[in-house]
Amino acid sequence: MYENNKPNDELENLITEGGIYSRFYIDPNISKKQYEKMHKLWIANSTNKKIAKTVLVIKKTGRIVGFIALGEKNGRGNIVYIVVRSDMRGRGLGKILISSAHRWYILNNYKYVQAETQEANITACTMYEKVGYHLEKEQDFYHFWL
Repeated sequence: MYENNKPNDELENLITEGGIYSRFYIDPNISKKQYEKMHKLWIANSTNKKIAKTVLVIKKTGRIVGFIALGEKNGRGNIVYIVVRSDMRGRGLGKILISSAHRWYILNNYKYVQAETQEANITACTMYEKVGYHLEKEQDFYHFWL
């Protein structure tokens, strides 16, 4: 569990690296700098519990190589964000984070857990399917610029 209420550089780097499938990253109206600023704000609001209830991390050789932010949406546990450092993927770390999330949700009396991701994020979709998740619904989100 990440105990600090402010993200460190490792978390900030992970959130910007892991967000390449986010709708904000692919939106041509949002600059790379704006995207990074939004994601750094997002991880700050997760560690200080404005967005997430908790952030779990996984470390290798004392460094954070992955995290999962856990929240709630419509009375269900909601995996808000999960990222594993790109050079550490394919080693089962995402599954470890998901298992840890499930334990946290059970201990906190949740009966259901959901996750949201972009369809283009094949890695995440495949991982969720491997651990037993199934597609419940698809939604399109649109940005409206004034």
